[in-house]
Amino acid sequence: MKRSFLSILLAFVLLLSGCHLKPEAPTETGADTDTPPADSEADPSGEDTAYLDIECYQPNEFSEKLFAWENDRQVLSLDMPDEWELSQNSSGGIVITRNGKTIGAMVSGEPEDISEWEVLQITEESHSGMFIQKCIEKRGSGETLTFRCRFVFQYQADGEERTVTLTANYEEVADFTSRKLLVAPEVAELATDPGFGILSDVPKRDLLILGNSFIGSSEVGWILQEMLDNNRKDANVTPVSRGYATVDTYISDSSLMSEIRYGLYDIIFICGFYNTGEASNLEVLKEACDASGTTLVIFPAHNENATAISTARSRCPSLVCLDWKQEVDALIAQGVDRWDFCINDQHKHSTPLAGYVGAHMIYRALYGTVPQGSVYGSISQSEVNFLLGDYPMNPTIPLKDADDVFYLR
Repeated sequence: MKRSFLSILLAFVLLLSGCHLKPEAPTETGADTDTPPADSEADPSGEDTAYLDIECYQPNEFSEKLFAWENDRQVLSLDMPDEWELSQNSSGGIVITRNGKTIGAMVSGEPEDISEWEVLQITEESHSGMFIQKCIEKRGSGETLTFRCRFVFQYQADGEERTVTLTANYEEVADFTSRKLLVAPEVAELATDPGFGILSDVPKRDLLILGNSFIGSSEVGWILQEMLDNNRKDANVTPVSRGYATVDTYISDSSLMSEIRYGLYDIIFICGFYNTGEASNLEVLKEACDASGTTLVIFPAHNENATAISTARSRCPSLVCLDWKQEVDALIAQGVDRWDFCINDQHKHSTPLAGYVGAHMIYRALYGTVPQGSVYGSISQSEVNFLLGDYPMNPTIPLKDADDVFYLR
């Protein structure tokens, strides 16, 4: 009886003490994964977190570095420390040094030694069609223990999947360097796409250009008509220029929308993207065009908003975009005086030189070649040639210096 009572008492004491056991810590979620806890039983030595005690090098400045495969039009752009010196090696990769010491490397695909390293932590980012992954890794133990950072960049160039891997000693990658490599990468164009023939397979007898006062000030419609006439093309251009017009301005015009649904025009070039809300209005206009088999083309003028243009393109990815704004900006970046393209007024209205560029873009998209002959009505061909150089015959505009690109294989 006494033994039974003692057994019951002992069980009761154990039950009470169990109520005060420390609960397990919740698992953290977020961008970082696979990080072992500091007191992990799997790492009693604490070596898996020893990298946290390493003081990392702080660069003074960063600059853009470009990477690509031979013949790619798109390049990977990374902001890297100025003190990192890059050089090609014989195997098609890149060696990274600082003060004469090798501190890292870049290769296409995976590094050959990837199986020798243990992943301790993973951070992932995804933006602008690119996937970026950072891994903190260790190799060895005790006196041979070492850590590195491995960055993987995955993107598309000319429809091909590309993977670039950058590895660097852990002590070379301070927090700011890491963030630069994670969130600043982009896929950049080496040169503009001249868009030859991208509208060559659609009817093109009746063309309508819809926009604001920039259509009128640039005289883009009249210059295009002159190009068509010079080259004996059976096509007519109707430019519509309304002050402060947006896409919404035109879908709110019931008479015009009836004409579009009836199929009065073969191709419509639409301007007016000043805010992201215009993407919804573009969808309405596209529905009207689809009802009559009319081709709709995004054709933003120079004063329009790049984010609004990008949003519109993403909402209607099937539409061709002739980015008139981007073409003019690219020519300015190449050294053409901004004031040759812009009138010095409140809105910096486009000049006939900008109109020539827009008309040239449309012509080569329609017919797959540059227009022959000389314009003389709104602007003379001699003035165009003087200001734009060889653009009329070679409309590919360099955006990056190809000599600055490091090529991988």
